[in-house]
Amino acid sequence: MKRINNVYDKIVSYDNLLRAYDKCLKGKREKEEILKINFNKELFLKDIQYLLTSGKYVHDKYFFFWKLDSKKRRIASASFKDKVVHYAIHLIIEPMLDKRFICDSYACRRDKGTHKAIKKLQRIIFFNQNMYCLQCDVKKYFKSINHDVLKKILLKHIKDKRLLNLLDVIIDSYNCNTGRGIPLGNLTSQLFANIYLNELDQYVKHRLRCRQYIRYMDDFVILGDKEFLKKINLLIINFLKNNLLLEIPFTKNQIFRSREIVFLGFVLNGRWMRIKRGSRYTMLKKCKKNKNKRVKNSYIGYTNFSKNYLLKDKILKALY
Repeated sequence: MKRINNVYDKIVSYDNLLRAYDKCLKGKREKEEILKINFNKELFLKDIQYLLTSGKYVHDKYFFFWKLDSKKRRIASASFKDKVVHYAIHLIIEPMLDKRFICDSYACRRDKGTHKAIKKLQRIIFFNQNMYCLQCDVKKYFKSINHDVLKKILLKHIKDKRLLNLLDVIIDSYNCNTGRGIPLGNLTSQLFANIYLNELDQYVKHRLRCRQYIRYMDDFVILGDKEFLKKINLLIINFLKNNLLLEIPFTKNQIFRSREIVFLGFVLNGRWMRIKRGSRYTMLKKCKKNKNKRVKNSYIGYTNFSKNYLLKDKILKALY
């Protein structure tokens, strides 16, 4: 597949920046900072366009805060100006890069997601009852992504020099002293994270020829014969260490019978699934503290998907 070229002008066009601006407004329209920007929207976008076309664009510093879901995470929030730039890039190159990804990569992609990954894994288990499962999770994935390696990978897919320079600015805006890590919170980080482990996807599917493989961001499973899995396990660990400078902890590297697998917050086999006990507890705890309708609808969607109607009743009682 040819490298992406001659797209920088599309990214910095006023129409694309306006689309990105409208996307970034979602859920923020009432904020005081956004109201001020919205008053001079055209001037704001023209300024961004000038910075990008003249090569004078500089990424602002991040605002950091902590978010508690399954574990405590440090989120980096970019300025509104930078978010518009991130979205403008994403709108143009994401559909082009997505075509290069394998169909069994499910994170942060259109028409993919958690539920489809789980359904696919459940079908594989159903038709392969006696197989073994190799399950791995990369250690501190977002923190471990190497800037130089990421830039080399992007160079394999993108030819446009101005776009590569802009992506370098975004990559180096975070932890430039250590040269490792991308921020949780950036829209571009999702794309960077997917293209980084796309190297693993291509290796596993085309070099190791693993048919039963599913990856959701840094969490992946492979089903097959026990001896085959033992063999490829060492190859995968070496590939990640030598090519991507990533590590899989011993505790997150297991081979076991595929009768029952814990994956993406669900316990599943070929016939049924249930939400993990820890996840159920967290959901109920959040519902008691936060009675937001969006929270309610997302959790009820989770319970409907897993057919956990008893938990659904508990959530409804907690919310009302």
